[in-house]
Amino acid sequence: MTRASEIGEGRSPAEALPGLRRARRWADDSALVVAVFGGWTLFVWGGRLRNLWIDPDGFDAAGGWTLLGAIGFSSLGAAVMTSWLCGRLGRSGRFGGLDRLLSVVGSAPAQRFTVSALAVLTVVVWSIRAVEIATDDHEMGFIVVHVVLAVVSIGLAALAIRRVLARPGDRSRPSMEASSVG
Repeated sequence: MTRASEIGEGRSPAEALPGLRRARRWADDSALVVAVFGGWTLFVWGGRLRNLWIDPDGFDAAGGWTLLGAIGFSSLGAAVMTSWLCGRLGRSGRFGGLDRLLSVVGSAPAQRFTVSALAVLTVVVWSIRAVEIATDDHEMGFIVVHVVLAVVSIGLAALAIRRVLARPGDRSRPSMEASSVG
């Protein structure tokens, strides 16, 4: 039986195709989704900070807002990564008196707060910027790169926010407590 016929016989594409099963498992791992979202944000906005540093001529009248935005997003990305890392380390029991502090910084409420703040800002800013960039007079490569950055950023934001806001008993969306132990 071919995989195409398996899908036609009532099996979902995720059940019939191994690559989609792996992608679904990845998306179901709350800790990994949060870490990737924070890391992606640091990568994207850290790159913007680097570009501003390398090319001071690109720092125009709106450059102050660009710099503040890049610093803000980088800071929130670092906060998400710190919360994720502290959540992982705080449960290990290897840090003596620091375990309690790590557990608080990496707690589910702390992760919900940092991920929610970053996700909302990501969706708002990239939704506006993607349209502005696509309609401005830019080269096609520039437009494509920034639209891809926007789509990936918004997608990761949606996955991360879905995971951290899941209820602990909801099996379709694992909670932070259930899947970030490790």
